[in-house]
Amino acid sequence: MMTFPKDGTPMSVTTTMEVPPDLRLAGRLNLRATVRGTAPSWQESEVRYTSRTLLQTYTTSERDWAEHLQVHRAMRDLLRIAIWKPVAFLGHEVTSDKEKTAIKSDTEPQSRWCEVKTAATGMGPAVWGKSERPLFVFADIKSAGVRKWLKFGEENRRGLRPFLRLLDIREGTIDEHMAQLGIALEAFGYQAFIDSGTSAVRADKKTLEQRVRKIVQQVASCLPATPVTFAKDLADGYNAVKHANRPEPDPADLVANYRLGVKVVRAWIALNLGAAEAVITERLS
Repeated sequence: MMTFPKDGTPMSVTTTMEVPPDLRLAGRLNLRATVRGTAPSWQESEVRYTSRTLLQTYTTSERDWAEHLQVHRAMRDLLRIAIWKPVAFLGHEVTSDKEKTAIKSDTEPQSRWCEVKTAATGMGPAVWGKSERPLFVFADIKSAGVRKWLKFGEENRRGLRPFLRLLDIREGTIDEHMAQLGIALEAFGYQAFIDSGTSAVRADKKTLEQRVRKIVQQVASCLPATPVTFAKDLADGYNAVKHANRPEPDPADLVANYRLGVKVVRAWIALNLGAAEAVITERLS
């Protein structure tokens, strides 16, 4: 609201900002996204409203700190898959219903959030910029996709760990990256066979080439230009890096297969979370 005085005194301006309601993401520990807004001081010359979206877990009974962190780590890793950057926590806060305080005597008691200082979760600076082009956003996978992700992470832990580790060794050699990617694809391919109905015994006997091909088949519509020899080429490159008695691979071929391998895995994960094939194809192009 703007008021224009007629006596020459400074103009007064009243502004308001509405914070959107919490967005429920999953039932586990009542996971939700909540928005906090901040208003400028009346002493500041520039009027700028800001808001931050935070991930929140909440339970009516006491739960171990590690249980909450497990869910928050999973969401951090989901963002890493989406933008393929080493997203880190910016901070942590905790509250308890036993420690609510009344801001004013005539108001309902409010939760008191306290900052937690810890080195156990790997906090770091923000890496998300306006120019980011994520493979998928919440609108693409919705709450159902978040629930699928939490389950996916539990079933594919042995593949996710080495795959996400690639973001931590960005300065490493191509041999390191290919070795790490191969380990991830071994696990992802095994799980892909299990999910399609193959017995654990038969899935365990599949070669890396067969496991990679299984995943490639599932994302074929998203990455139509994938060479027909890709599964063999990647497996050969991985084995050449792993075994000293194999001919030394061409670094350029390793780089090309590594980059395509990362695309294949990210597309496969996005499909598993419910993102549309057309969306994945467009954003990977």
